[in-house]
Amino acid sequence: MYEQNSSTAPSPTTFRYLRQLKKSWWIPTILLVILAVAGFLFAQLTYKPTYSSTGSFWLQLYSQDSEGNPKLVMSDIQAASGLAQTYQYFLTGADTIDYVLEQTGLDLQPGAVKKMVSISQATGSVLELKVTASDPDTAYRLAVAYMDAIDIVVNPRDDNSSSSGTAFVNSVQKIQPRMAQSPNPDYKKILYPTAGALLGLAVGLFLVWIITRFSHTIQSEEDIYDLLPVKLLTTIPTISSRSRSKKGDSSLLISPRSDFSYVESYKSLRVRVENLAAERGYKKFIVTSTLADEGKSTVAANLAIALAQKGKRVLLMDVDLRRPTQHNLFQQSSQRAKGLSNILTGSVYPMDAIHQNEKYGVSILYSGKATDQASELLGNDLMQEFFKIVEPNFDFIIIDTPPAHVVSDAMTMRRFADATILVIRQDFTPSNTIRHTLDDLDSDETPVIGCVLNGVARPSRLLGYSRYGSTYYYGYRESDLSHSQGSKNSHRNTRNG
Repeated sequence: MYEQNSSTAPSPTTFRYLRQLKKSWWIPTILLVILAVAGFLFAQLTYKPTYSSTGSFWLQLYSQDSEGNPKLVMSDIQAASGLAQTYQYFLTGADTIDYVLEQTGLDLQPGAVKKMVSISQATGSVLELKVTASDPDTAYRLAVAYMDAIDIVVNPRDDNSSSSGTAFVNSVQKIQPRMAQSPNPDYKKILYPTAGALLGLAVGLFLVWIITRFSHTIQSEEDIYDLLPVKLLTTIPTISSRSRSKKGDSSLLISPRSDFSYVESYKSLRVRVENLAAERGYKKFIVTSTLADEGKSTVAANLAIALAQKGKRVLLMDVDLRRPTQHNLFQQSSQRAKGLSNILTGSVYPMDAIHQNEKYGVSILYSGKATDQASELLGNDLMQEFFKIVEPNFDFIIIDTPPAHVVSDAMTMRRFADATILVIRQDFTPSNTIRHTLDDLDSDETPVIGCVLNGVARPSRLLGYSRYGSTYYYGYRESDLSHSQGSKNSHRNTRNG
């Protein structure tokens, strides 16, 4: 069972999307950069410098008392805010614009002038008049004319009025505008690239969602149960690049220093293989994959090591005569010169080509000299003779073959083996391609006994999602497992049928 906090754990779809985003991070990144650059170029191409000339004035509201003397009624922020809208209306009126054009002598359309002027509340009861134009001289001349025009729209005092309580507005102070010395800041150079970057990021994230939505690769254990006609033997977690950099490529091979969850995955696989060997008499197991780079050579090597740790006599065969890997995993490139290809050409006796690895307790038959005639060599009579000679000396023989969907070597070796294990890398191979491979590999004589889901992304505590609860999975140690291993294996066997 999956243990997760329902309040914080993401849904399987969300977790799948995040995993795909980690894999396809370059899609939103590239789109972000492209659209940000496009926004910057658009801002550059459409840039037209503008200049602003600004003046300020302070307003006070008066009324007349019974004797006709002015009395201050209001000079506050609320009044200034309301008057700013009033002045905007009057100063953009037709009469005011005609007055301004007459004073400046500029050949401009009234509609264009109306768009150039604005009045806003600067601070307190001070209003600010701003005129923006394509050149500093036009902006300055219009601003000066508008400051003069303010007196026209100010409600003047009527000296002949005898009515008491009449309110009027008077502009008591002005700060005249100055000619702009430099263009206004071009915020488009920031706005357009930012908008482009956000749009690119959004489109990229959407494309990743589309890829996730229509992806047919194996993403989880549930996908194997739902999409493939094969049992799941175990899941192998991925090894972080940090671990590899510290320990080298040999960190792929299990040892007492290996990550606990990584080792336990191979122990689970070992139990399955041992049970099948006891129940059905299986001894020779092909380990292959659908495509290259799914990790089948590492799985084969670690399965052999795990069996050897139980005191079993194990032979690991590198049957990939085109792209052999085992000599690199065990860091014994010098031993590769004498191997399987030499045996199949009759130049070396079988037992003389087998190397004993003392560190891991595994007997290894490396590929030998690379050849283009791999299928012909693997299918000749000397292969049958080889197994007759070596089989009595070992309890298990693990056969690492090339990818089954790429070349026919795995099918060729099938008649020499008892069963096949298929390695499936998470989010790598389309499920329909895997099904075709299973159809080709499976037979009554050499059945596909199950698959290994390899390279499974480690759960993130930040996401609140894990295959086992963190206390269960990470809190145990080797010494704590003896009393719980039986129930754990029973649960997995029940889940996988």
